[in-house]
Amino acid sequence: MAKQVIVRYFNIIRDRAGKKEDRVILRDDSGRDDILRWLRENHGEEFRKFVFTEDGQLKPHLRLVRKGNGGGAGVDEEIKDGDEFYLFVAIAGGTIGGAGH
Repeated sequence: MAKQVIVRYFNIIRDRAGKKEDRVILRDDSGRDDILRWLRENHGEEFRKFVFTEDGQLKPHLRLVRKGNGGGAGVDEEIKDGDEFYLFVAIAGGTIGGAGH
């Protein structure tokens, strides 16, 4: 049996993907790594170079998180049919002018 998840793209990643989302069909025993593999295999070179390191890992400044789970889906967490994932550039915040200004 298979399950379907949605991967939504944001900011510059949406531009690289050329669309706002993909519907990904996975085997029942699939995990987060299978979503990443699908993305590598189903997108063009520009997308792959922007999103993945040379050894095929998600670049450290990017996040793939499950809707409702700010920490993202761990490799061992069960992915359910209908889950939504967001792929985006992580943005760090801070204060303007530093402490004491």
